[in-house]
Amino acid sequence: MIEVNNYNEIAVKKLGDGLEQVTMQNAVADESSASFIDLFDTMTKLQQVLSTFIQDFGKITEDSALIQERTMDFAAIVEQSTAAVEELNATLTELTEEQQQIATYINETHEEAVRIRN
Repeated sequence: MIEVNNYNEIAVKKLGDGLEQVTMQNAVADESSASFIDLFDTMTKLQQVLSTFIQDFGKITEDSALIQERTMDFAAIVEQSTAAVEELNATLTELTEEQQQIATYINETHEEAVRIRN
């Protein structure tokens, strides 16, 4: 009977030790579960931020393409304006030369009229 009691005491002690280990493992499992939940929440937030970033980047890309297109349009307008100004300058130069010729002719005519009159 003493042997049975000793055996029972050893069994009770081992069961107590096993219960303590299971309790510790349960606590570790709870901590691990909480850590994974936190990690999942963080990854979800990161995914949302990255999604927003990708959308913003897409908008920036669209806006950049539009800016490039408008810049090219503006360059074409500047080029056309430059050509028009050059053409206007040539026309004004030609008109100035014609006016100088007319002024010279008028002066010569005036001088001739004065000479004839005298």
